[in-house]
Amino acid sequence: MRLAFAALLMAALSAIPSTGNAKLISTLDLHRVCSARMGQTSFIIDYASCLGYISGVADAVDETRISRGKRACVPDGMRDFEVKNIVVGYIARNPDKWHLPASAIVAEALKNDMPDCKG
Repeated sequence: MRLAFAALLMAALSAIPSTGNAKLISTLDLHRVCSARMGQTSFIIDYASCLGYISGVADAVDETRISRGKRACVPDGMRDFEVKNIVVGYIARNPDKWHLPASAIVAEALKNDMPDCKG
């Protein structure tokens, strides 16, 4: 499982645009990748990139919460694509935040739209 996640994360990092310097991935970049549609040439890479990025941030958020004695945001049994759908929906509803770092908006989406992540 960790190997598969690592492969998805590598795909995510390689498919999201970069300027060559240390720059945070914007929410707009993540939105573009997550908006790929079946049939597009880059669909598989974009889908894996989106899923891997969001899953990685969600894991980091949950690890931080658990280490502080709080409940994880993502409940056991929830599938990665379900978390992705929640985050992508949040991003679509908040275009005014597309210029912000994607990791911050993924964490914000979890906090606002996941019942276990309140507080």
